[in-house]
Amino acid sequence: MDNQRAPRNYSSGTVKRDNRQQQQKLVVILICAVIALLLVVFMTIISAKIVLALTGGINNANPNDVKYKDISIDSTQTLYGPLALVNSDHEYQFPSKAGESLVNIWDYRTTHTAEGANPAYKVSFNTLVIDGKALPSIHQWLSDFSKATGKNDVMISSSYRTFEDQQKYSVPAGQSDHHTGFGITLKIYSDSVTLPVYDNPDYYTWLKDNAHKYGLVVRYPEGKEEITGISNYIEYFHYVGYGPAQYMHQNGLSLEEFVAQIKSYSVDNALHIEDANGKEWLIYYAACPGDMATIKVPSNFAYTMSGDNDGGVIICVSLSKDDVQQVEQTETSAQ
Repeated sequence: MDNQRAPRNYSSGTVKRDNRQQQQKLVVILICAVIALLLVVFMTIISAKIVLALTGGINNANPNDVKYKDISIDSTQTLYGPLALVNSDHEYQFPSKAGESLVNIWDYRTTHTAEGANPAYKVSFNTLVIDGKALPSIHQWLSDFSKATGKNDVMISSSYRTFEDQQKYSVPAGQSDHHTGFGITLKIYSDSVTLPVYDNPDYYTWLKDNAHKYGLVVRYPEGKEEITGISNYIEYFHYVGYGPAQYMHQNGLSLEEFVAQIKSYSVDNALHIEDANGKEWLIYYAACPGDMATIKVPSNFAYTMSGDNDGGVIICVSLSKDDVQQVEQTETSAQ
């Protein structure tokens, strides 16, 4: 008798059961693959949101998305703005348009201080004024300094000066950066004693190292005396805008040096930089010979334009899509 086991004979029911198990396995594998794909997509979105949060939530556009249009400007627009040079070689002309932007520092601080709270900084006189485009950034800078250090005895001791005001000081009237309305002098006022802010390194280091994050620079930095013509005035800060401030900070430039360098950048070859808050900028120069000139500016992105007080204008284009939306909303509400 043959003791070998005969081959197993599978019934049709067993085959169907095995096929069904194989199909179930395939379904499970497919579901796992879909779940894994969804997790990857979800994590990508979360990661992107985290990156945006860490960079200030800036949603920047591609520079190639910027479209330009022609506008006409007159020569007076080259005379004023946050990037206007005022020194012994570039006297200020006091254009009436510039004076229209001046606002009271004391009143602004009062309006933007919570009821019952102590102001984050002091103002020497309730008549001090400054350009309204600079004041929000200056206010935030000094407020953040107070939060970081617990101090509220930094004082704005001087700001805009008229031609007559400047006659009381050593720099000749017409040649002082104070005329621009974009600069302030800081001091420390504590226990009825007034001291230069640089007398306290803890104060000055924070203010100087963080100024560019708010669009400000030391107008007369140490080591640049031969270029600026001014020495021993490092407590004077000037608002130039976020993009220019970042570039000047990174490259150790005075305002004179920045204006000289930016003249090599045109609308077709703009300087592309990212500021300390994650916002990207295009910065370029346009010469304005004669009484009138035609220049190119963005038609679909927000921008600012400043005269250089040297025959041209400097355009700073924000690549932030949020800025574009704000401009569009403002224009829509004004219609």
